[in-house]
Amino acid sequence: MANLSETSTTENSFDTLQEYQVEGDNDIAMSLSLGTKWMLQTVPVFILVLGTFGNIMIILLFSRSRSFSSLNLFFEALAISDLCLLYSALFPLWIEHTFGFVLANTHKVACKLIRLFYYTVGILSAWIVVAMTTQRAASVVWPHKVNVMCTIRNARYYVIAMTAFFLMVNSHILYGVTHVTAINGTSMWCGTGVVAEEYRFFLYKIWPWVDTCLFSLFPVIILIVSNSVLVWKVTDSVRKARVTLASGQSDQLSSRTKKVSSMTVTLIAVSLAFFLLTAPLSAYFIIKPYLTPYSELDHLGQEISTFAYYLMNLLWYTNSAINFYLYCLTGTKFRNDACIMLCLTKKETKMASKTQTSQTIISEKADETEF
Repeated sequence: MANLSETSTTENSFDTLQEYQVEGDNDIAMSLSLGTKWMLQTVPVFILVLGTFGNIMIILLFSRSRSFSSLNLFFEALAISDLCLLYSALFPLWIEHTFGFVLANTHKVACKLIRLFYYTVGILSAWIVVAMTTQRAASVVWPHKVNVMCTIRNARYYVIAMTAFFLMVNSHILYGVTHVTAINGTSMWCGTGVVAEEYRFFLYKIWPWVDTCLFSLFPVIILIVSNSVLVWKVTDSVRKARVTLASGQSDQLSSRTKKVSSMTVTLIAVSLAFFLLTAPLSAYFIIKPYLTPYSELDHLGQEISTFAYYLMNLLWYTNSAINFYLYCLTGTKFRNDACIMLCLTKKETKMASKTQTSQTIISEKADETEF
């Protein structure tokens, strides 16, 4: 057995070790707090600048297209939806953490409508991507029927119907979300007000699953199936073309292969970016009800939770800002059209104009946007 002096020394050493550990945790927590603050004051600016420029360029490029198709309409609708999401959710987030002003806290009507708006456009963007991908898959599987099924009028109906449907799905926000007043009555914020216990159960246990299925799970499944069908069909088409095309048509085969490859890569890039950037936040909302409540975490745990949450949010917003750059990276024709609009050089503009003229004739016959 240890004597009294040995025991006292051991206890003092243990207390000292705990003090060092607490000080270390506090230092880490302080660093995370500063990192979160810096992240929310700087990263949104880059996302907003890139997203605003890119989405406006998409709208201008497709609105100038000589052969306006249903696919063009989807591209424009997606860009508009992404812009709405960036400025209804990300921009207020940056204003709040930079200047301390929260628009949703100014009035309970603003609180309800802002939340309803950005929830709706967030889900709408995902389903526009689904529509674009499935239409392209359909154009390969049923090439003679696509012009009948995928018309501009049907595309407009789809966008309008999806908007109305998601407004209805998210309409519970008008009931449950309002101004919440602090116990001391000196401050208020936009959150879940005093509502029935059944609604709280729905909001925290059922709604995360509904939201994840509509925003992430179902779109990702459809995108995987559509892209798989598309890749299989176009690969098979090129394989058959290699067998049937005569040697004198090698240039035609090369052009066809390049076009198929560019289109396939564009689809895969958009789908993969959507999944990687939106899945973390969707998964978080699924497991959140089963995690330790924020109020029960220690100081370090709270800072880790806050940092991870806002990081996942910024990844989600990034998905609404990068489509233009993915199109340019993977699509030759889109990149040429962007060069024309930006007037990089006279030589490039002249060459791209010739390319656009020849490809426009083809696209007018096929009624399909090329990349």
